[in-house]
Amino acid sequence: MRQGGENDRVMRMSEENTTPDLANAALEQSLKRCRPEVISAAKEYRNTKDAKLLPMIVVGVLERYVEPERRGLFAGKNTSELKLQADLGMDSLVMVEVVMTLEEVLSQQIPDTELRGLVTIEDTLAYVNAKATGAPLPEAPDRPVAEMVNMLLGDSGVLIRDVVLRPAKAEAVYSGAEPKSADSLMTAAGQLLTVWGSRKNEPQASSPKTTGTVAIDEALPVQLRIEKAAAGWNAFYLQTGKEAVQLGTV
Repeated sequence: MRQGGENDRVMRMSEENTTPDLANAALEQSLKRCRPEVISAAKEYRNTKDAKLLPMIVVGVLERYVEPERRGLFAGKNTSELKLQADLGMDSLVMVEVVMTLEEVLSQQIPDTELRGLVTIEDTLAYVNAKATGAPLPEAPDRPVAEMVNMLLGDSGVLIRDVVLRPAKAEAVYSGAEPKSADSLMTAAGQLLTVWGSRKNEPQASSPKTTGTVAIDEALPVQLRIEKAAAGWNAFYLQTGKEAVQLGTV
């Protein structure tokens, strides 16, 4: 899928190796829709390899490729938690363009097989930092396909999709019918715990308990999160650009 783009990338990198001026001109062309400070940081990184510049570069490149109406999300408090797909609307084709641009900045190849572990901006920052510094790559999260999730939950009416499982945290997008209620979201959180337990081989009983009502913006998708706590699991819901709200325990 990336063959044509890969050839273009190799040609550009060959051109960039000719002179520093040509290299900077090619970099400016690739980053032409980025903010000026992002372009400056990319040029400086080319010269210094200073990893402290990477967060500005990575976020700036991501910001370039999202739809204009979503760019305001980068001004929020929890930018690192934004999901590339659910929040920023970046599909696989857009991610290929993002990665090719980052490859140019880093002067390194990023294999397609490693992209599956990039779920959030935080994941992307950690991955790019590891690639640039030679540190071990972060462990990729477990992302079971929809068929596997359906099989694990059986005929219970699956309320979750796009499941991401980490060592002590699991996330998913709520896919139940409208309108959304605290009880329905907690049922979905219980399903998420079931999938986590099955995949980690730690089956456990799920007894969802809500803490109160929820205030859902029906126009926005709802994401679920469960986090391991001392006495069990805490369940949260969040929507794009908003703070996480605790639903209850599960």
